[in-house]
Amino acid sequence: MFILRGSNTSAVQFLTLLLVFSSSAVAQRDEPEIPRNAMADSDNGWECKSGYQKADEECIEINIPQHAYLNANSYGRGWRCHWGFLESGKRCEAIEIPANSYLYTSREGGWICDRGYYASEGKCERINVPDHGYLTSSGYGTGWRCERGYVASDTACVAVNVPENAYLQDSGREWKCDYGYTKTNSKCLEIQIPANAHLNLSGNSWVCNRPYSKRLEECVY
Repeated sequence: MFILRGSNTSAVQFLTLLLVFSSSAVAQRDEPEIPRNAMADSDNGWECKSGYQKADEECIEINIPQHAYLNANSYGRGWRCHWGFLESGKRCEAIEIPANSYLYTSREGGWICDRGYYASEGKCERINVPDHGYLTSSGYGTGWRCERGYVASDTACVAVNVPENAYLQDSGREWKCDYGYTKTNSKCLEIQIPANAHLNLSGNSWVCNRPYSKRLEECVY
């Protein structure tokens, strides 16, 4: 037991020092032992420094292979391969792509042929565009389309044969008869309008005037 003598001030100073030493001792007991290449975290624990990973109670250095970089994950390998490279064991190997192609994702087989080429058995073959044809952006089919006024026939573009009294439709691949004419086989023949009849709205047929009715090729009352 301590017996304090002297002024009250001395007693207070002694008690204050005693509390400080006690608190320091408790804090030292609570502080974790931080291993090499680690640092204290906000949860009164520790974490490994950048470039190191926790293994048991140690921080071991992450071995980063060539063509790789350090990632922020505290689990796994701790590194990722650069763009254009694929993880293979503990290495990063370049993704092989054929000539006339480009990489669109860093995965095996993640390449697309350049414009004007199509994929065939791991290669990019040139698209043969016929005369009066042009390349399309489609990734399937022939890869080309015929110009307006032409239609595809096997590997060629042949002209659309527009007969007399007809015009090329908006599609550029079909034709339609002019107003007052009707399609018969590959020709446009003038419509013969019977008595008491008139051309319909499309102009490619006729209808009877009211109150007449159509019977065969006539309008009867």
